[in-house]
Amino acid sequence: MTAKPVVIVGGGGGGDAAAFALRKKGYDGEVMILSADRDRPYDRPYLSKEFLRGEVELQKVFLHEEAEYSKEKIEIRLEERVVGGSLRDRTLSLQSGGEVSFDTLVVSTGGTPRRLPEAPDSYNLFTLRSLRDSQAIRDGLKRAKRLLLVGAGFIGAEVGASARQLGKEVLMVESAPVPLARALGEEVGNV
Repeated sequence: MTAKPVVIVGGGGGGDAAAFALRKKGYDGEVMILSADRDRPYDRPYLSKEFLRGEVELQKVFLHEEAEYSKEKIEIRLEERVVGGSLRDRTLSLQSGGEVSFDTLVVSTGGTPRRLPEAPDSYNLFTLRSLRDSQAIRDGLKRAKRLLLVGAGFIGAEVGASARQLGKEVLMVESAPVPLARALGEEVGNV
């Protein structure tokens, strides 16, 4: 019987780190990363800061060179969205219609940005989750004089600071009375 692989759902920093940690610790079975993203794993903090501001090149954003995945025998399947599965049967159902079996499942999907209810789609309305989103915001900021940010969490604050560094006017709107209060507390948020 062929051993089933360790399957990692999520191609961000956590999923990437799990795959490479398995190899570093000597695991020699199959390791597969399933990622809905179009790009191999990248360092997300760059997306709201240095990459957004154009201070680092695209290649610097990626966590590993493409060849490193082959060298470490880590199969990475991009644009592969998991839509269901069974823990009992140890299988995952893919949007493409396929199915993947596993012995061990690691779920590292990260968060999803929230959109304003009933906000229309527009050429100048963005959310930041992926490398492609950051590239679109970067291009949009080149044409813009000002930026309206909805949400004063870490990512919103970082995007706002980056836009200010690029000389843009920034208006930040937050539903909470104090920015970053949920994450850092009201005292630090007030500062």
